[in-house]
Amino acid sequence: MVKSQTMQIQEAIYKAYSSVAAMSRTRLGFFKGHTQAVLCCEALSAQSLLASGDEDGAVCMHDLRSHALTARVQVSTEEAVPSLLLDKTQEHRVLACAGNDIVELDLRKGDANCCVRQQSCTAAEINQLAAAPEGNLLAAADDDGCVTIIDPSNEQFHCQKLNGRHENICSSAVFRRHKPNEVISGGLDCKLIHWDTTIRGVVSTRQAGAESATEPKVTNPPMIHSLAVSSNSECPAAQFVAAACGDGTIAVWDLDKGLSTANKRTRARQRRPECILGDDQIGHRAAATCV
Repeated sequence: MVKSQTMQIQEAIYKAYSSVAAMSRTRLGFFKGHTQAVLCCEALSAQSLLASGDEDGAVCMHDLRSHALTARVQVSTEEAVPSLLLDKTQEHRVLACAGNDIVELDLRKGDANCCVRQQSCTAAEINQLAAAPEGNLLAAADDDGCVTIIDPSNEQFHCQKLNGRHENICSSAVFRRHKPNEVISGGLDCKLIHWDTTIRGVVSTRQAGAESATEPKVTNPPMIHSLAVSSNSECPAAQFVAAACGDGTIAVWDLDKGLSTANKRTRARQRRPECILGDDQIGHRAAATCV
């Protein structure tokens, strides 16, 4: 069963790669405006918008058609902007994080006045922001290993920390598309934690790394740097989550496997991945940092 799942996942990846390789390699152009390294970006093709954040604490907005810089906002003078989100229903609204603050921008107000809300939401520096499918909730992964759920609908952000934490930095968090009350987080403790926001608790814990502890490898530990789930809730692979790991592998888990009949003690068990891409085949030669 595991072998069949592995083959299905590999086939999907190869098809995606072939599709990308078949596309034109013509460069669309350069988007200028940042003065330091760009750390994150997000695009809305329907609105032809590209948002990006950098080490200098700035957020830049570009028009994808004209390549013009339409806005440049200095969110922070001391902290970098490692993550940001574009509102799919309100194209003028941008959410970004800098340090332990979350900042809301309204681009209609001009560069100097567009920061309409800024609030400290975590005790440590935020590494990533993620939005629920409907955009009604945010998740913040921070340096303390914690995941904070944020309701941005009120005048002040309502922040609620989930019970439990990673043993090291929490580097990534993502909502499940077909189960929007569930959040997945990954950390530098090599663990993936499956959360239920309705009970503010842990559903299960997964361990990244080789399935066999008797076959040690001289390599970096499989710290989880990035997570990805299907953006389509109807996708046959919606139950899977992929993690980019520090040992150069991509670990893939079936989050729904066994949970329907498992008791609470079984759910807390540290399950190994369904498959590890790049473990016994050609793959990354250094840490995989995004997926």
